[in-house]
Amino acid sequence: YYAFNVTTEITAPGGEFPAFMWRLGPTASQAPYLGEPWSRFYVGRVKIGGNEKWVGFIGGGYNGSDCKNVNCDTRGKGFFVVDLSNGSILWSYTWADNSLMAYSIPGSAAIVDADNDGFIDTAYIGDLGNNLWRFKFCLAGDGSACTTSNWSGGMAYESSTGELRPIYTTPSVSRDANGHVWIYWGTGDKTDPTAANAQEKFYTLKDDTRT
Repeated sequence: YYAFNVTTEITAPGGEFPAFMWRLGPTASQAPYLGEPWSRFYVGRVKIGGNEKWVGFIGGGYNGSDCKNVNCDTRGKGFFVVDLSNGSILWSYTWADNSLMAYSIPGSAAIVDADNDGFIDTAYIGDLGNNLWRFKFCLAGDGSACTTSNWSGGMAYESSTGELRPIYTTPSVSRDANGHVWIYWGTGDKTDPTAANAQEKFYTLKDDTRT
């Protein structure tokens, strides 16, 4: 992942061009959980200690191996929040935090402002084992005491043995007239979309934990 400053208009040869800003800079402890960068970078504002911070949200990326066996390949088994000012990873949630994150996360996150204060406070993303993950950031009601140390993650939906189909796409999120948050996602193998033995499904989940 790279970032460029495109504030200046791109013109004919000899004119101004975008300026390189940064390349994603994980630490040594974060890097093992990054796979092939399939996850689209979604951008939003979060509140940290009462202050605004612009960040990007990405899944760990693609890796075909899982972490169900002894020889665990950790690449792709993570979710990352990136500081847009310098490309450092501000916060992460990986297999090291939760061994249930055994499948890589090549898709993109649905980012949500559940309390309508203008700041992202929740993200949903699926993995290749048809599990839906939810990450919670600071709500308006949390006040200035809420920092990245208060952010958390976990499964919103855990698939059963017979449902281990991959999620490559971004979940969709909506709110009904009663204030309930609904998440929608479907399965499908982009690496083998016409497999004769595949049975894909579409799911809907109601999440009242952020309302």
